[in-house]
Amino acid sequence: MILRPAMIGLALACIITAFVLFIPERAGDDQNLLPPRLFPIFSDPKIEEEPIIPPLLLELRKSPDHEEVMPGSMVTFRLIVKNMSDRTLSNLTVEERFDDDVFQVVDAGAGGISENRLSWHIAALQQGEEKTVRYSLRVRSDAPSAPIQTTAYVFGEELQTMRSSSRMASANIFIVSLPVSGADHGPILSWISEVLYFIRHAERSESR
Repeated sequence: MILRPAMIGLALACIITAFVLFIPERAGDDQNLLPPRLFPIFSDPKIEEEPIIPPLLLELRKSPDHEEVMPGSMVTFRLIVKNMSDRTLSNLTVEERFDDDVFQVVDAGAGGISENRLSWHIAALQQGEEKTVRYSLRVRSDAPSAPIQTTAYVFGEELQTMRSSSRMASANIFIVSLPVSGADHGPILSWISEVLYFIRHAERSESR
């Protein structure tokens, strides 16, 4: 029996439609032989992969002995570097960076001084071991009243996989410049300290 042209065309159309809708994008080893589907709604669902967070190999902590200081006062910082990995970390460099228009180095804590930074070299840090560095900066007498931030960084070949934010630690210092007058500085400083205390207390209460 001879099929009519219309029936042949209908059969071909059905075959093409089934090919487009139901045959996978790629099959077997010949991955480039089949064309992409025309209807993405029938595509295989894509599984979203969670971002890989690099392991924390090292912890850096920093704290000052004062949070509010006057011009001419000295601030002592403490830096703690701790190995959080399961192996020894070698050839680490710790740097402290500060504004040399505001601070001047009083005690480098056995570190090297270069313009507006201090640096320390750690040859090896064993698993779970931590090292502490203490250093002191003096606030220049002409420093203005302002919040000042100092930041410490740690570098090393083995730390390249860590996020940069995990390899730094900052500390904020508020410089309080008293007005030049004949008044006794004691009551004024006490009043300023109380005001700053209530401001910080209010900010902490709001954050809760």
